[in-house]
Amino acid sequence: MAAPGQQPFLPENLVGCSCQNHLMQPSFDADSRRAPEPTQPYGSAGDLPTVQTLRTQLAEMRALARVVPGVDTSQLDSTERGIDELVRVVDAFYELLGPRCWVFTDDLNVSEMGKIVAESPDGSDAERRLIAYYQQDTPLDVAVARLHRFPAMKPRLALVDKAKRDYREGRYSTVLVLLAVMDGFVQDITEHDAQRRNLTTTEAQELVAWDSVAGHHMGLSNAHDTFWRAFKKTRSEPTTELFRNGIMHGMLVDFDNDVVATKAWNRLFAVTDWATGRDKKAQPSAPEPTIEDVVAKYIEVQADRARLEEWLPHEHTLATDETQWSNGTAPALVDS
Repeated sequence: MAAPGQQPFLPENLVGCSCQNHLMQPSFDADSRRAPEPTQPYGSAGDLPTVQTLRTQLAEMRALARVVPGVDTSQLDSTERGIDELVRVVDAFYELLGPRCWVFTDDLNVSEMGKIVAESPDGSDAERRLIAYYQQDTPLDVAVARLHRFPAMKPRLALVDKAKRDYREGRYSTVLVLLAVMDGFVQDITEHDAQRRNLTTTEAQELVAWDSVAGHHMGLSNAHDTFWRAFKKTRSEPTTELFRNGIMHGMLVDFDNDVVATKAWNRLFAVTDWATGRDKKAQPSAPEPTIEDVVAKYIEVQADRARLEEWLPHEHTLATDETQWSNGTAPALVDS
């Protein structure tokens, strides 16, 4: 941490990073290499394929409701409000925290993130609130539990658990462990790609998380530029950014603070969201339902509902004719 009167080494001191804070001339010798800009990021959460599909289906159901009498549209209204709120919160999150290289990941609670963006006057305040959110027990436990779904993560879960314990006890040098976990995880899941690589050697345009809020243009592909920064001189000033190369190569020596440590957790969860997107994109997509399909499904649901409404409860008793049992015949059912 910064000594009294010492100027912290902030992201603003870095040139070239796609994070908005990295625009001033550097006061150190940094390598000029950078990841290419992402090619297909989502401009808004509203551009995600799943969101667009849901909006299309809602529009088709509303069109159906206009020609079919008695259709209850209250559930459609509720679903649409939920979609609108998700898009609003995600985009507001990135407006505040994207320039600071935070990523909205699938494990984040939308309601809690909505409070953060609504109550934060600026990105600095939002960052402190987001760190406080991660420092609660439940959010981090839930996010870590989701890692178990990846076979490539299983050999690393013991390290993740130790990192979680260290983080909660204020030992923020656990950043080193999390960076190693990320690198190895990506190397394992790209084992069958044309070129196997770790996270550091994966370029930004490859890290657009498909159909995920992490694929926002201010999301993972934007934040990944910090991994590419190279530092040729030792820096003793505190940093608040996840400069992987500077940290792992021992050039940035004052990185063990709650900002960098929490960003390491956030980045790990963003990388696993990207891995999920890789798997989803590789799956054959189901054909888009036509309006005829939607109408047929609606008629089927309505018919099932009508049959359920016509059903009346009644009781059955077993016939007591013992000869039926002796003949090997099941006793008859008698309505009562």
